[in-house]
Amino acid sequence: MGENDLSDIPAGPENPLSSVGQLTKSDPSPLLAVHMVDVIYSYCFTLRFFNGDWKSDPLDAAMVCLSLSAVLSQVALPETVSEALSKCLETSCSASFKHAGGLRFGICLFDDVHALLRLGRATLVCALMDLYRLLEAAAKVVKGERSKKREHASKQMIANHEARREEIRNDGRKSLQFALKKVYFLMCWINEQPKEVWTSLAALVEVEKNTLPARDSGNIAVNTLNVNRQENQKPKVVIEEFL
Repeated sequence: MGENDLSDIPAGPENPLSSVGQLTKSDPSPLLAVHMVDVIYSYCFTLRFFNGDWKSDPLDAAMVCLSLSAVLSQVALPETVSEALSKCLETSCSASFKHAGGLRFGICLFDDVHALLRLGRATLVCALMDLYRLLEAAAKVVKGERSKKREHASKQMIANHEARREEIRNDGRKSLQFALKKVYFLMCWINEQPKEVWTSLAALVEVEKNTLPARDSGNIAVNTLNVNRQENQKPKVVIEEFL
């Protein structure tokens, strides 16, 4: 996805965004920029996975996005851009998603993330607003399924199997609620950041992409790639990455 392919930018928020100060009394984490890279990569993956039409199945699209994003799924909180992108790339090349295109597809998404960062604050807010709407639509689907189950359930249906299914639905609802809060917070934070933040992040993403193998080497194991990169690269202090 090049910058010229991003002309159809999603609509922004209908209402003014809150200030970060209204959402938390604590200082924002210095890792928010890293978390945003994880979320943006996962959003780009989901759009490509569904050919740009997540509305055809918002719940499935939301589950794909949460599977890709360590941040939104609360699996991990990466501390560097390198770590965030490596985790996303590893997941995109996993058995669950390798049919999407494997390593070549995963590396192409670096270009998507880079292009969005280059376009800056307004575009990033619009992208995350689209993701917010996706998650919101998925939450409505889950709520509708639960309401329908309660409406049509009989006493005989309230068995162990149905209880387990209800537990799974509840877990999905909680996951979506957390993701919605996280995405909204990131939108508000993005809206307050200067242009220099996106320029720096775009440069870091480009550096990470250039350290990856050539796109023709689609059969390289991503786990081996991560090990080699970690051996040759010392961990970075996040605050230094943005200077």
